[in-house]
Amino acid sequence: MQKWEYLRVQVVYGKDAIDSIMANGEQLAGSTEGRTKLHEYFMELGLDGWELVSECLGSEPWISRFTFKRPLE
Repeated sequence: MQKWEYLRVQVVYGKDAIDSIMANGEQLAGSTEGRTKLHEYFMELGLDGWELVSECLGSEPWISRFTFKRPLE
């Protein structure tokens, strides 16, 4: 039976940019300085075998949560 690992990404948006990106509860380097672009990060995840399985726009309009999965090797 296939086993999976999961990655939960939370994105907090500021007025004009992304304030922070958290992956499994850990702050990603550079996201608060605006160097990390969300689409580039998601492209990297895809290249690493991660597949987006859900997106949740929270009750707060400035927070989005994404869940990715990939097979365990």
